[in-house]
Amino acid sequence: MKNTFVRLAIVWLIAGQMMLVGWQHYRTRPPSLVEREFARDPASPVTRAALEGEFQRLAEYESRRDVGLITLMLAADGIVIFLFWNYGKALRS
Repeated sequence: MKNTFVRLAIVWLIAGQMMLVGWQHYRTRPPSLVEREFARDPASPVTRAALEGEFQRLAEYESRRDVGLITLMLAADGIVIFLFWNYGKALRS
């Protein structure tokens, strides 16, 4: 019974992590100075270019963050599976 519970807990943990990674993350920070400048003058090519540059940097940051998050989660999952998959199993000599 212990092995079954531990294995089911591991499977649920991994499934929950994959759902967390799959959800889209939204920005929660307030609008930046560039976004406020663009709101004041949307026709200006300078503010449009600055806004597009900021969105590009944000997309690159989120991509790197997601890769790092997935890497850390897979490493933690590997450690948890290695340590607890055979929890409570008697060693045979």
